[in-house]
Amino acid sequence: MIIAIQIILFFLLLFVCVYSKYKLPFKEFIFVFLVSSILLMNSYTVMSLNLKWIAVSDHYEKFIGFLLFRNLCMPLMFTAVLAIISKAGKSGKGLAVVFYFIAIIGMESINLSFSVYHYLKWNLLMTLLFYILFLAVMNFLLKGFKALERIKHHESV
Repeated sequence: MIIAIQIILFFLLLFVCVYSKYKLPFKEFIFVFLVSSILLMNSYTVMSLNLKWIAVSDHYEKFIGFLLFRNLCMPLMFTAVLAIISKAGKSGKGLAVVFYFIAIIGMESINLSFSVYHYLKWNLLMTLLFYILFLAVMNFLLKGFKALERIKHHESV
């Protein structure tokens, strides 16, 4: 059941990323998606295996749901939110951040209710703080990537 929910969530987020009026160019989209996927994969691995803050389920269906959440759904959510933050006005940015918090709480509650993972030395407030920090880092990286693209384009002209 969790696999179906994560796949539906993935296609919903993909629809938002593709058909939104606030779209990132293809190179920026790929950059944000891949970098956030790699960073999330490493951070969840450290939190679960090294620090023992969360315990991921060993059941194959729940673990596949966790992989879909970590490697597809969350990076797409970051991509959608960063696209809105980089292209919208102040009210759009505020709505994007509110959507971001609601989506995080919703996805965490789905994962916790299906026992995809459970908290050992972690809680929802720490998750929200982690994702705020993660969004700030990804926004910084996206701005750096845009600056590099401008410099590269300027030098080739």
